[in-house]
Amino acid sequence: MKKQPDLFILIKSMTQAEKAYFKKFSRRYGNTANLDYLSLFDAIDSQADYDEKKLKKRYQTEKWIHRLPVLKLYLTGAVLRALRNFRESHDDVDVNIAELLANARICFEKRLFALGNKFLEQARQLAIGEEMFSQVIEIDLMFANQLKTLPSSERARRRETLYEEIREMLRKQENFAELWRLGWITLDQQAADGVLRQQREAFVLEEVLSHPLLAAPQEASSFKAQIYIYNIKLICYHLLGNDEASFALQRELLAIYESTPALITRQTKDYLVALHNYLSNCLSFNILEEAPSLLNKLQHIPAKSESLRIAQFESYHLLALMYQCKKPDKDTGLRLIHDLDLGISKYKDKLQQRRLCGSVFYAANFLCCIGCYDQALAWISRYELEIDSGITPDLTAFMKLLYLISQYELGHYTHLEYMLRNAYYHLRSNERLYELEKSILQLLRKLIAAPDEKSRLPHFAAFEAALATIIAQPLGQKAVNGYFDFSRWAAAKRLGKHS
Repeated sequence: MKKQPDLFILIKSMTQAEKAYFKKFSRRYGNTANLDYLSLFDAIDSQADYDEKKLKKRYQTEKWIHRLPVLKLYLTGAVLRALRNFRESHDDVDVNIAELLANARICFEKRLFALGNKFLEQARQLAIGEEMFSQVIEIDLMFANQLKTLPSSERARRRETLYEEIREMLRKQENFAELWRLGWITLDQQAADGVLRQQREAFVLEEVLSHPLLAAPQEASSFKAQIYIYNIKLICYHLLGNDEASFALQRELLAIYESTPALITRQTKDYLVALHNYLSNCLSFNILEEAPSLLNKLQHIPAKSESLRIAQFESYHLLALMYQCKKPDKDTGLRLIHDLDLGISKYKDKLQQRRLCGSVFYAANFLCCIGCYDQALAWISRYELEIDSGITPDLTAFMKLLYLISQYELGHYTHLEYMLRNAYYHLRSNERLYELEKSILQLLRKLIAAPDEKSRLPHFAAFEAALATIIAQPLGQKAVNGYFDFSRWAAAKRLGKHS
């Protein structure tokens, strides 16, 4: 997929309300003698994909087209100015704090120290409530600049109070920064090895779990840090195969949110993540009875912003398709895939690539489950051509295996012989050629060499025995059936079923 320029993405990301406000704001506060950038805005907005050659050809008679590079820069700044102003009328903590600090600075410049300090205190309370440690430090330093206006006795007391608070904020910030580092180690390991295959991969996670900061979530220096600890530990436990510990932590974290409705309202995105992770674990552990009600909760989270609506779309479709792969219902699954396709077209560059990789994978997976292998191949092609699949190497490796199985099921044996060699070199060069992958490649080579269906059945029986051996090994169960149910597929083929 061709990468679109930032200005095009910015304009396409705007809601209708934001676009209308931008034009109104520009006409009221912009240079009314020269509003050429509004013409450029409309011209870019009218394009489905940015094409500068077409733009220049269509507007070749307009004077502004000859100043296009300068005008694009100006338009970018004008859009961002309008959006900043637009946000001020909404409940946005960052904007509110920035406005209060701006008010305080104006007051201090006019030597209205008491009024300025009132604005600072309001900003400070907001920042503390949202655990914005760096903002609290900035505000405290602004307070410190006003100490000279206080009597000497009060100045000393106030200086000590500010010093202690800054030290505490720095401690909390350092605490959170270290957790942030551990979190990214965990997420990187999850992305690269969503299903652990080697013990050296497990060592990385065991080292994270041994970090002193993960000892007790309830003793974290802030609520934000506490949530980070939960998320790090539950991912580590899940990847290491300690499903019971991971699931218990996830249930506990979700209960924290759902026991406090106001917390869901204030931290909707974090609640969405907690719900997503809990449901994902339910599906991974085959605890399917809760899935329909959890999917319903996920679908009906009140998303007030476009960003949240997109996150909700990504999360819901990924998990709903995962569920359909566990309990296939053809009509429901096909409807979900249709909706996913529409959403990908609608949101384009706004989608998170990692979740998009998962959604496209499970769309192909589900189509394999119901025997629609030609449609599965179409989604696999999209995965390879339109998505940055390099961010999920394990998922990409399993997509290669789905591709081979689909080609086999469609009877494309001549093409499959070539693709087997291609897949072998890809898996080997990317260090993904494990025992499972070798067994699947060997099976398919034997199957396409067999003269008829009857002579293929013993090969499936031997493959099932190989899978049983892998499953008996540490981490083996998730390797065999973590993404695609190879056991179910092999059993069905041995019994002479089509899918």
